[in-house]
Amino acid sequence: MGYRFDEPGRVERAFRRIAREQTEKALRSIDRAERDRADLDDAVHDVRKRCKKVRGLMRLVRPCFDGYSRGNARFRDAARMLSGVRDDATLIECDAALEARFEGDAEAAALERRRRALLSRR
Repeated sequence: MGYRFDEPGRVERAFRRIAREQTEKALRSIDRAERDRADLDDAVHDVRKRCKKVRGLMRLVRPCFDGYSRGNARFRDAARMLSGVRDDATLIECDAALEARFEGDAEAAALERRRRALLSRR
């Protein structure tokens, strides 16, 4: 669903409400992942997506938002901190698919070792 500015002339209030909602949803995703590590990949995706939404929102109100540069950098950096986790998850999935494709080959054993190392690091 898109952003809703309910009260005419109250852009600042609506902006803060929407940013707060997105931030709270991101934090709930992190809390779920802390309770159940199986949700980690979904939480990382959700947090990065919500950071992008807040950054987009800030761009919409940029002309009347003095803290744009600082806020944009904070949400950009928060999402960036999670990119390594996302990249590892993608490599793990790719390695698993390649292992299945080359089952029994020497390459499959090397891929499995790498996937285990990535899982351990994660």
